[in-house]
Amino acid sequence: YGFSVAGHLVEVADERRRPLGAFFAEEFFAPLGMAHTVYDADDVHAARVAESGALNPLTGALVPRPLPADYYFNLAPAGAVLSTAADMQRWMALHLAHGTYRGTRVLSAAASRAQQAASNPEDPSYPHHGDRVLAAPGVAQGFYREYVGRNETVVMHDGDMPDFSSRLMLLPGANLGVFVSVGVGGSPLRDDLRMSLTSHLLGDTAASRRRR
Repeated sequence: YGFSVAGHLVEVADERRRPLGAFFAEEFFAPLGMAHTVYDADDVHAARVAESGALNPLTGALVPRPLPADYYFNLAPAGAVLSTAADMQRWMALHLAHGTYRGTRVLSAAASRAQQAASNPEDPSYPHHGDRVLAAPGVAQGFYREYVGRNETVVMHDGDMPDFSSRLMLLPGANLGVFVSVGVGGSPLRDDLRMSLTSHLLGDTAASRRRR
């Protein structure tokens, strides 16, 4: 609901009063070259939708389970964007460069940094890292924050629907972005990849993780 209200406010504040899907397409998808990203699921040709399903426990084969025609999507813009891994690479590059993509300013640096910053104030009761007080638990603007390893920040957002699970993960300190999408119901790959990657790059352990 909160994202739906935020999306409506964008439409109201837009001088051209564009629908949110048109705003996204013109302000972000086109400048970033995200040619295979759409705001409305009805704009996706069925042949381009990844097949999903569940694994047969006896054979290990994927048993397709198409979404029912009347499947309810969240109120837009929550859950409204459908994309590809290649296009998400462009989206991650934009945020890692704080609003620029291949030398073109798409989003202001201030807006990009605000999106990744903790929405709640610092809390002295939480651990210090040198002279820096770690932010209290919470979320950023559309992202979740987590401290891993040596108090490195991970900025992330997940997407879920029946038999699909996706994760976008940014490690700003390493200038690295990772996107994974799995079309198998109940697969632990998304979480396993996150833990393995941060452990390898940052020395993360279960004891050091703290969701933000």
